[in-house]
Amino acid sequence: MGVARLQSLTSDMLLPARLDAREPPRTQEADLAQLVAEEAARRRPRLDVRVTLDLTPEVPVRGSPEQVRRLVANLVDNAVRYAATEVGVALGRSGTRAVLDVTDDGPGIPPEHHAIVFDRFARLDHARRRDTGGSGLGLSIARDIATAHDGSLVVVPHAQGAHLRAEFPMPARAASGAEPGGGELRGREPGGREAWT
Repeated sequence: MGVARLQSLTSDMLLPARLDAREPPRTQEADLAQLVAEEAARRRPRLDVRVTLDLTPEVPVRGSPEQVRRLVANLVDNAVRYAATEVGVALGRSGTRAVLDVTDDGPGIPPEHHAIVFDRFARLDHARRRDTGGSGLGLSIARDIATAHDGSLVVVPHAQGAHLRAEFPMPARAASGAEPGGGELRGREPGGREAWT
């Protein structure tokens, strides 16, 4: 086992303990759109999977930027791990909440597993169970982070593949009635490409 892999597993084991202890996150305001764009652009082992973005800019949330970044990373990592060819990441506003949707075109999550997929070390008895090197804690950690920030993380019924939705409350001054997605960034990176792998 490589050093990087061991460090990642150690981090995955320690963070749930801190979240269980209900340690208050170091609270500050962060731009969720920036965190999402940075995490979606990060190179991942599966270069054959395309990641596309549809981001509403300047979506502020309050909490721990480090933990929120970890939630985004876990959701995108999970989607890339199981995708056939493509992952979609959309961020928008719905009333007073920031809404992050992550979809993939992989085998999906059966309805009977929509709750237990967030259990620690959950293993599903279908195509998403394949050994991909994950710790089995990624989605559990993501849900715990969302809960610690007065948010939520759920599986949304989806015709093909998987669809996970995280929601966070926004500062009152930033709330608007815009719907998720439809922002100015549509799968572009600073160099102008429509999507990246």
